[in-house]
Amino acid sequence: MSNVAHQSARETASLSDLTSGHVLDGALFAARHAAHDIVAVDEPLNVAFDVGGMRRGTVNVCTGVAAVSSALTLVAANTRQGAWLACVDVPFLSMSAAEEHGVALERVVRVEVPSTAPRARVLGALIEGFDVVLLSKWGCSPSEVRRLVARVRALSTLLVVLEHSDMCVADTHLHTSAARWCVDSHARHREVALDVSGKRVRPRRCTVHV
Repeated sequence: MSNVAHQSARETASLSDLTSGHVLDGALFAARHAAHDIVAVDEPLNVAFDVGGMRRGTVNVCTGVAAVSSALTLVAANTRQGAWLACVDVPFLSMSAAEEHGVALERVVRVEVPSTAPRARVLGALIEGFDVVLLSKWGCSPSEVRRLVARVRALSTLLVVLEHSDMCVADTHLHTSAARWCVDSHARHREVALDVSGKRVRPRRCTVHV
C-alpha cells in the first residue's frame, strides 16, 4: 500500500481525546527533551538558518507564493527522523505534495478544529502531544496566542504557521515571492525569492528552488 493510501486509511484522533490528554505520551516528552536542540532542515531551506536548522521550541512562519512548499520542506526531515506532525486546519494540503517534499506520511495526523470547539485548548493539546505542529492560522485572542507560544517554548515543540501575525513575532519568518516555474517536458520546480527574517536569524535574501 502506498504512503498516500495509508494516509487516507488512517483514522484521526478525536478532539475529545486531544483535549482530555489521552494522546499524550510520557516517552514522547522524554525523547523530545533528550534530543538535540537543533532540528535538521532539508535543502534548499537549510540556508535560511544560521545554526544549520530550526531550534526546538520556536515559532516559524511561512508566507508568500510558496508558503506550503516551504512549510513542508521545513518539517520533512524531522518526520523522517521519527517526529509526529499535526497539520491543523490545512484542508488544501496535498498528501502527494507532502510525500514529494520528503514528509513521512505515516507520522502525519490531520486535524480540523470546528468553530464550536475551544480552539486555544485544542491547539494547546496538540502542542503538548506532537513534536511538530503545522498551523494554517492562529484564530485566537492575543492573550491565548501568548500562552500557546509559552507552551511551545516550554515543551520544545516546533510550530510552523502559514500566517504572519502581529500577535507573535516569529523566531524565523520565511517569505517567498516572484515565483518562476522551471520546466522541460513538465514543471520541475519553482524558483522563488526567499526573504528571511525573525528573532533568531540573520536577515537575508536569496533565490531557492522549492
